[in-house]
Amino acid sequence: MRWSLDIVKLDLKMCKSLKDCKRLREDNGIDDELICDEKLFEYKNIVDVFFYDKITYSVIAIIPHGDTNIQFTDDFMVYLGKIEPLKFKKTNLDLDEILDKISSSGLESLNGLERRFLRKFSK
Repeated sequence: MRWSLDIVKLDLKMCKSLKDCKRLREDNGIDDELICDEKLFEYKNIVDVFFYDKITYSVIAIIPHGDTNIQFTDDFMVYLGKIEPLKFKKTNLDLDEILDKISSSGLESLNGLERRFLRKFSK
């Protein structure tokens, strides 16, 4: 399954009536042929919040009624498992090197990491 990752949160706690469900559905661009207002109204007793992909309308996760924890769908978990993990480059900063850089190129030559490092030493 492909995901656009254009994720929409559909908060069913806003559905106090069928009219509210209709407004919620329409405000989120969901066609009534995809899900009817009555079905949304029924789901509100089971699910507080749906997270879905705006392009495919596939459900990514839910927050069950009365819970605060997000539960991701199996399909989305499989998708996440295939994504290349983020790799962070470990940087060892040296105060003397930063001061030399300031002397030779000016304060404007420092990158954000070097500026934060320098601020820690100035305190």
